[in-house]
Amino acid sequence: MIHHTHQTMTHRDVVSSHKTASGETSTGGIDWSKPPDIDAYLDKENTQYLLEKRTSPQKWIWKLRMMNSAGFVYFSVYSLSSLIVGHFFTLPYLYGYDKDVLRNRKILAVYIFIMLVTNYILIVVRSKRSRFGIFSQMLPSANQAHWTKCPNCDILVPPRAKHCVLCDVCVLKRDHHCFFAGCCIGFHNQRYFIVFCLYGCLGAMYSLYVTYCFLEIHYIPLFSLDFYGYLMPWLLWRWYLGVIHHSVIWLALLLYLSLTTLIACGYFLTWQLVLLCTGQTTYEFLKRNKTFKQPLTENLKSIFGKWSLINFIIPLPWIRNEGDGRKWKTRCSLDEKHF
Repeated sequence: MIHHTHQTMTHRDVVSSHKTASGETSTGGIDWSKPPDIDAYLDKENTQYLLEKRTSPQKWIWKLRMMNSAGFVYFSVYSLSSLIVGHFFTLPYLYGYDKDVLRNRKILAVYIFIMLVTNYILIVVRSKRSRFGIFSQMLPSANQAHWTKCPNCDILVPPRAKHCVLCDVCVLKRDHHCFFAGCCIGFHNQRYFIVFCLYGCLGAMYSLYVTYCFLEIHYIPLFSLDFYGYLMPWLLWRWYLGVIHHSVIWLALLLYLSLTTLIACGYFLTWQLVLLCTGQTTYEFLKRNKTFKQPLTENLKSIFGKWSLINFIIPLPWIRNEGDGRKWKTRCSLDEKHF
């Protein structure tokens, strides 16, 4: 009985297909005379999957991108505040007894500020060169046999290039995403980031020292039994009672910011120097990948160019670092190493 029903349905399907071939369509409006286009269906499904995969992080990625704005505001407010307070307030009081000493201290503060801001701008500007997109893939380059396909960009990318979900692009020799600069640190701007961290440490140390010396004279010594006087709730309470002036609170806040900046910049500077010596990125270090490890001199040329040490005195944006971020020397053959 079941077999007979199956024959009847098959006959009905055949009749429907003949009607469709003669110009008639089935009740559902489906043209059964043509085979389904499987390739088009798979392409459509793949495209829909890629779109969903690229748009799904947008539900939470905006929260991380807000940290880019917060980092820029922090850098701008702190650097300008340190320069203005030091130039017009603390330095004249501490070194006003000697005009030459005061002038030298101010020149040092301005020099640190200029180096800090210049390298910050170069970090942002040169980050665009490290971005690897579809047009970069079309440019003449090395053998692409060992390139890998980025599942997010859906293009082939060279070794050491990684995708950043915040920038939504692949970055050549990507190390990490910097929230202070709002961009990724990669092949073309790593040297500016290292110098930026160095002068961030110097500027924070200078601001910390000058601010502390001023507060030690006009407020209380930090390293004493009255150290609790630097706690912010106690400061606010004493200001509310009219015991201290509000400028002491702002200087204490600047002291906190200087210490925080010194710790952060010191950490990143130390970590970057470690990577400079090992010739790795953060991802490669964590994965214990030493494929691209080279001597220290080669690492310096790859990051800073020929005039390595001069970059720490004056920025040299017109001198490029060696390589293009797509071709790399390896310790062993790429055929023996899997990425």
